[in-house]
Amino acid sequence: MALFDLFRQKGILSGTITVQGLPPHIYFKVSVAFFRVASPTSRLPFGGKPPVDQYTDEVVVKAADAPENAPLTFKVERPTGFYFMDVCVMACVDREGKSIAQQERSFPLHTATEIKGGEEQTVALLVDWPSLPFEELGTCDLIRP
Repeated sequence: MALFDLFRQKGILSGTITVQGLPPHIYFKVSVAFFRVASPTSRLPFGGKPPVDQYTDEVVVKAADAPENAPLTFKVERPTGFYFMDVCVMACVDREGKSIAQQERSFPLHTATEIKGGEEQTVALLVDWPSLPFEELGTCDLIRP
């Protein structure tokens, strides 16, 4: 958030997240990133694929060590305006005896959500885990202990 956002009127955004198709996993975590845009007709920021350094306003909805049945809900206060939300689901899955961390990011809403000053907005975000075979997924890095 910018310095001048401290002086802007704020509103509350609360929501639920539903993740469909999550495979058997060791653990998973969920977060939501907020991208402020100029208007309700703005396009997805960065064509829907923001660079890593642009994720500056992100909240954890479910930490990896939270109970499996923890509700996926959030409530945040933000300056008034229009926002796109990017949901990140990271799951540690077992593939052929190896633990693999798979991260999926998506913008579940195709229009910006307005946060109005002094009001509480509610959203429901639905995320589909990709059904691609593991071998067809791209990789970004390999980490070895």
